[in-house]
Amino acid sequence: MNNIFSKKNLSYLSLVVAIILMAFPYFYPTNIGLVIFLGLVFVSLMYTLWSIEGGAISFLLFISFITATINSDKTILLLGILGAIVVFLSTFGLRKKIKSIKKQGRNYSNFSEKSGDGIIVIQNEIVKYVNPAFADVVGKRHFGLVNRNIKDLPFKGLFKAINQYDHGQSLHEISFKNRYGRTVIMEANITTISYNESLAYLVTMRDILRRTKVEEVLRQKEQEFQNLVENATDVVARFDKDLRCLYINSIAKKEWKVSPSYLFWKSIEDIGLSKDMAQKWETAMDYVFKNGKEKSIHIEHIVDGDKRYYHVRLLPEFDKDKNVKTVLTISRNVTEIKEIDRLKSDFLSYTTHQLRTPISVIRWCSVMFLDDMLGKLTQKQKEYIRKIYEANNNLANISNTFFNVALLEFGMLDFHAKNVNIVSVAKNSIEDLRCQVFGKSIKIHENYKNQKLLVKGEDRLLEVIFKGLVYNGIKYGNPGGNVWLEIEKDGDNAYIKVMDDGCGISLEDRSKIFTKFFRSDKSKDVHGTGLDLYIIKSIVDNLGGTISFESPNPELKNLTGTVFYITLPLAK
Repeated sequence: MNNIFSKKNLSYLSLVVAIILMAFPYFYPTNIGLVIFLGLVFVSLMYTLWSIEGGAISFLLFISFITATINSDKTILLLGILGAIVVFLSTFGLRKKIKSIKKQGRNYSNFSEKSGDGIIVIQNEIVKYVNPAFADVVGKRHFGLVNRNIKDLPFKGLFKAINQYDHGQSLHEISFKNRYGRTVIMEANITTISYNESLAYLVTMRDILRRTKVEEVLRQKEQEFQNLVENATDVVARFDKDLRCLYINSIAKKEWKVSPSYLFWKSIEDIGLSKDMAQKWETAMDYVFKNGKEKSIHIEHIVDGDKRYYHVRLLPEFDKDKNVKTVLTISRNVTEIKEIDRLKSDFLSYTTHQLRTPISVIRWCSVMFLDDMLGKLTQKQKEYIRKIYEANNNLANISNTFFNVALLEFGMLDFHAKNVNIVSVAKNSIEDLRCQVFGKSIKIHENYKNQKLLVKGEDRLLEVIFKGLVYNGIKYGNPGGNVWLEIEKDGDNAYIKVMDDGCGISLEDRSKIFTKFFRSDKSKDVHGTGLDLYIIKSIVDNLGGTISFESPNPELKNLTGTVFYITLPLAK
């Protein structure tokens, strides 16, 4: 309803009604005074509703009508009506364009008035317009800046910047002191516009003091980083996602006999490493970029015919979106330490290797006696043989544990991974352990929700995980107790749970459970080295997984036992 009585519709209606009123006395002559009266009413009405244009059009119609009446010529009236309609429609289009232009002007005015950037219009070196944001930065009101010469404004550099704009430079930095005495640094972007039908300069100014300070802090941090790494005794390098070297400190020339400038922008493949070493670097880099976690590897370099060993830490560097942007590597020369470790590990490896043969002989001989394969034994004789068998198993486990520690500390847990079905490894590991349960009559329960889950790893390392956790559940379990092993897929990971209903882990022991040689007071009567969980955690970390535990087991109502949780990333 409101649209029906709009100003535009009323104007159309008044035009039609007025033409009918004026034409009526023409076709039915009466009093000429009435005609003039109706014409003046029509002119006044159109002027009121349609302003000057409406008044002019209605006056044109009125004159044409009077002329036609006096001359008794209807053609003149018809031409006048048609001319008025044409002028009316043309005027309507013109008014529509004018209205659009005014609207755009209001929009621009609103934009400039509400803009957070300072906007100033300068014409013939005189300030013609200033928006509130600019006035706030300067610390003066609008009328204190408008109509002033730019040479009189508090920033002298603006006049010079405008002159430089005429020579092609549009972006400038201008500094001045505001009314509070604070130095403000502005970034001025200059362009030309038409203002009041004459050329003017539109200057958009943005406070960049904060950005400048941030850039200064970043430059200072970068300088500190440069000073730190250039004086470091370790080789420090930075790599991008394409594994190109973006930076390497000068110690590389001493350690590796190669110039940092030679290594710059070269990929791992192009540096000149052996195939195995290049693959080890690439595997470690890919892990850090993918997972955003630190990783350590051991590498070897042949320098002047001598083999050097390095322990390398790979640290992720993140961008503002928490994505890994680059990887920082710190390579420490551990050749001397490695030599000592090598001698120690060689001795340990030789010793454990030499122990394996007699241990195996004792084990199988014991089994033959216990299974009555060598004749019938008395119950007492079997008890002694069983003690020999159990002691031999403990000795074998200790030997294997020390051998694994030797591999771990010598860096030999770095490996070339392959796809391994973790469920098959778990089944084989459990089968090997079942013969060690007798004496306690502990039941091992297996639950595999997926029969095939591939992870990147090696069978021997995965066996250490399963055998170590399940055997711990057996060792610390109660006679007639249970150990549960569950494996299932959880997103992109294999999810492993190893649970028992044994003695559990005390509150004071929980923070030390994964440390080397830690033995709880509860384990005084249980044979062990305190190394199993330390080794298992090291292997899980090396495979890119996680390990945690809860004690007591939350799935048991009697508040006993422990449950270990492990996640290992599935092979892609």
